Formats: sequence, C-alpha cells, structure tokens
Amino acid sequence: MLFRTFAVHIALGVTNQLMRESLARKVPYVLTAVVLLLAFAAVWQFPKLDQLNLIGGFLAGVSGALAFIWLVAAYQVQSHELRLQREELKLQRASLDAQREELRKMGKYAALEQIAKLLAQFEDSLTKSAEGMPKTVAELPLAITNAMGSWKQMLESSDDQLVHTLHMEWQRTLGPAQEFLARVVSAVELYEEATGIRVLNRSKTPAATIYGSTEALSTVPFVRNYAGTAHLVAVELFLFEPGLDAISLRGLEATNRLMPGVVKEDALAALREKVNARERSSAK
Repeated sequence: MLFRTFAVHIALGVTNQLMRESLARKVPYVLTAVVLLLAFAAVWQFPKLDQLNLIGGFLAGVSGALAFIWLVAAYQVQSHELRLQREELKLQRASLDAQREELRKMGKYAALEQIAKLLAQFEDSLTKSAEGMPKTVAELPLAITNAMGSWKQMLESSDDQLVHTLHMEWQRTLGPAQEFLARVVSAVELYEEATGIRVLNRSKTPAATIYGSTEALSTVPFVRNYAGTAHLVAVELFLFEPGLDAISLRGLEATNRLMPGVVKEDALAALREKVNARERSSAK
C-alpha cells in the first residue's frame, strides 16, 4: 500500500510539472514517470523480502536509466539556453547597428549644417569687403579675369612702386578667390567625413583639387549651389598657375626692394627657383 501511494504522488507531481513545461521539455518527465512506475510495479511483484538483493540490482538499473535520461535532458536544456543566448546576441547586434545608423545620420545632418554655415559665412564676409573687391561669390570669376589685366604691366614695368601697388590690388582679388576654394574643399571634406563617400580627387592646392573634382561637387548638398562658380575660379587659378607664380615673384621682389627685409629671403629664393625651373623646362 505504501508503494502504491508513493507511486501515485510521483505520478501527480510529474503531471503537474508537465502542465508547466513546453513540449520539448516534457520528454524527460514522461520518461522518468514511466521508469518509476515500471520500477514500483516490478517491486510490487516481489513477494518475499529475501529477494532484496534482486531489488537492489533492479533499483541500480533504474537509477542508471534515470541518470541517462536527465543527462540528455540537461544537454537539451543547455542547448536551448545557448540558442536563446545566440538569438539575444543577434538582437543586440541588430540594435547596435540601428543605433550606429542613427548616429551616422545625425552626423550627416550636423555636417550639412556646418557646410551651410561655412559657405554662408564666406558670402556674408564678401558683402562687407572693402570697395573695389568682389561683393558676392558670383562676381569672383569676372573679378579675377579683370584683375589679370594688370599682369603685363607688372611684368614689364621697372617702377617698383607701381609694381608693388598693382601687386597689392591683385592680392585683394586673389585672396577672396583662394579663400572661397579653400572653403568649398573644407565643406566637401566635412561631407566626406560624415557620409564616408569620397568626392574629391585631392591635389596640392584647392584650385587643383576642385579642377579635378568639378562634376562630383554637384552631388554634395549646399556645395552644389557653388559648384559652377568654384569650377570657373579653379580653372583660372589652376591653368594660370605659372603666371600666378611669376606675378607673385615680381611683386614680392619689388616689395622687398622698397622695404628690405619685409619678405623672407628663403621663401623668395624658393619661389624664384620654382619660376626659373619652369621657364627652363618650357624653353627645352
């Protein structure tokens, strides 16, 4: 009677546990219940106590079966937990990727704001420039062309004061043009850094860089509004680079004769060698 009552309690306990577990995890409990019920049924059939040695051997076999069942069950539980961990890690990676994308978008928007500000500040500075200087970005190409009209006089004149004056007037036009190109390059670099998209074919100077990247400028927000003007300015400064160097040398030499020591001798010598080397190369 005692064995029967105990078996009933075991069966009820296993049944309650089965109701709480998923189908995959019910198998060990079912097998355990079956083995225990068979064991109690077998023990119930032993009529005599002198067969306890047989009962002991039988129970040892039952224990081995139960141990194997729960070893497999433990492996399945561990596999299930590892699968859940992998799924959780996958979800975490997806979440991190989404956060990274949001940060990238935020960085792009911030870069676009900086680009717009960078170019707008330059335009605003032109409107406040001195009389005789370009007042808008659109005026820069024509201003450069007109200012180049004084080059011949600068190169041919022997009057250092006149050359110095003409050179200073030329610098008043050249300076804003170079600053404009430098700002455009900086704006595109901000865009490249924020988006990871390469736009510029970089070269030694902003003029050379923009000259080799004109079409790509039209793909950059805000910068595309200045792409045409930037191209015209870059063409003038890049293609006329030999003349620019010659004019700079002539103007700096005249300035240095008028005001000795104002210009660094090593810088002047380097520029002179550059111009002379280009002339020697052209003469060949």
